[in-house]
Formats: sequence, structure tokens, C-alpha cells
Amino acid sequence: MDNEDEIWPPTKNDIWIIGSSLVKKASEHTQTRATGIDLGLEKLGYSIVWIGHSGMLWDMVPSIITALLNWRPPPSIILIHCGGNDLCNIQNGKLLYNIKDTLRQLMSSLPNTTVIWSYILPRRIWRNAMNKKAIERSRARVNRGVRSYLHKVGGKAIKHTDFDDIHPTLFADDGVHLSYIGNDIFINAIQSALELFIKYPNRFLYPDELYLNCFKL
Repeated sequence: MDNEDEIWPPTKNDIWIIGSSLVKKASEHTQTRATGIDLGLEKLGYSIVWIGHSGMLWDMVPSIITALLNWRPPPSIILIHCGGNDLCNIQNGKLLYNIKDTLRQLMSSLPNTTVIWSYILPRRIWRNAMNKKAIERSRARVNRGVRSYLHKVGGKAIKHTDFDDIHPTLFADDGVHLSYIGNDIFINAIQSALELFIKYPNRFLYPDELYLNCFKL
């Protein structure tokens, strides 16, 4: 991305959602929902391109975005959900550095594109992990670190708080992917966050206290 000489204006109202198999399966799941693949955001003038790759690692993110930019102008929004597959293979400090560096390059190359970090979800089973609790602590540190960085540089973040208790009904039998209900909740969070950030560009985090207060009696 640093090699781009020309900074293109974004394609109006185009959203790219990029990530691992969770994004791939979420894209497939949207076909069972009334809001469809665009999550109902076509009413606000937006369309969504889903780019999900099974087994995706963070170091694949720059090349995927570069490939997309070779055949599509930059979007208005890029939402990235990736990093979970890296946690068992790389120290969390190194992973956090790599994520920040990619986001820095991305935001420098595409200054008119809003960048959203989707928190790495917990898992019931971390494959190849010797210590599940240690991986969960690493996951939390990476999420906090990316959130803090994006707050400073003008990006946005989605927390996925409904998964905090790692309830079994939210996950498929493999303990990694999401169940039907889990996919619904995951997609609902993405849809609600996008709506929030589109309508209120100055908002940084979903959910936040202002958003939650809207649902209090």
C-alpha cells in the first residue's frame, strides 16, 4: 500500500468487509436474513462487498486490499475482522505491532476511507493452544491496543460484547466458528455499528454509552 503513488477518492457508499472464515460464513448467513447481503444499508445508499478467506492470517490483509484496489476504486468504509488465527502462532506484542502498522499504511494511502476494527472474538476452543486462558488474555490485549490506536488516529471499533461470556449456544460444534444464533448476533453488531458510524461520523466505538442509553427505559 505504501507503493501507491496516486490517492484515489473513494467509491461513494461502497463498504468492504474483509476477514477470516467468520466473515465468509457471515456473508453466507446474510442470505437467510430479510436485510440481505447489504444488511439493509442500501436504504442509506450503501452496498457491501464481503471478502472472507478461510484460515486468513493478518499478514494476508495488505495483499488482499492491494488486489482489490487493482480492480475497484477505494471504498467509503473498510471493516476488518482478522487476527484470531494469529494468536496461537505469534506473540501478542508482535501481532499488535503488525496490525497497527498495516492500519497506519492503510489510513495513509486511503485518507478518505473510514477504517473499522472488528474485535477478535473469543473461542471455546483455541486450536494448537497450550493455555486457553493465556490466549484469551492475549486476545483482550490486542483488542484494547488496536482500539486505543484507532481512537488516536481517527479509526473506529466494534466490541462484540454479546460474546464476552463465550456462551456455548453462540458457537458451532468446533468451538471456533459461530452457530446460527451466533452468526445472527455477529451480523447484527456489524449492521448496527455501520448504521451508527454512517449516521454519526464522530462516534468512535460500538456499542458506547450513548448508544446503550437509547435502549434504557
